[in-house]
Amino acid sequence: MKLDLAQWNRKQRMHDFLGDDRWNFRMAGPSKLILLMSAFRGILCCLEKTAEPVSWERVLQSILKKHQVSVQAKSL
Repeated sequence: MKLDLAQWNRKQRMHDFLGDDRWNFRMAGPSKLILLMSAFRGILCCLEKTAEPVSWERVLQSILKKHQVSVQAKSL
């Protein structure tokens, strides 16, 4: 499945999902994630400019496989 970033409308989707809590969500994250989120936003901005759909599935599946055991252990 390819994701067309121009059609994603992240800002509106986050507003719909979080509502008035979106500001609390932005401030509640751990500070060590700031660089990661900044890098992710930068990648998304660059990808939007290329106007090419992106397939995240292979990348995310490999990451999830590596971390699946630790995520399951933490959720128990």
